[in-house]
Amino acid sequence: STLSSSSAASDVYKRQAEGGADFYPRLGPTSEWDTAAAHAVVLEAGGQVVDLQGQPLQYNQKESLLNPEFLVMPLGQPEWLPDFGLLADTGA
Repeated sequence: STLSSSSAASDVYKRQAEGGADFYPRLGPTSEWDTAAAHAVVLEAGGQVVDLQGQPLQYNQKESLLNPEFLVMPLGQPEWLPDFGLLADTGA
């Protein structure tokens, strides 16, 4: 299932980690402090948080603490994802 971007970030990460959501695109602004702890939960549950190029979200690597747009999903890439223009050229 896909979650609406209107869901609270912590609820979204929690549901994905529990297996209650397959995919969450976050295409609006967030800060590193909004996502870091939940990112760790998703990783421990076997999921991933990647930018739109398929690279893992990085923390404390740039001057700004704003995150790029990102996706929360299980490991691998759903075969339908390129249909939406996401991760199409990465082979992730």
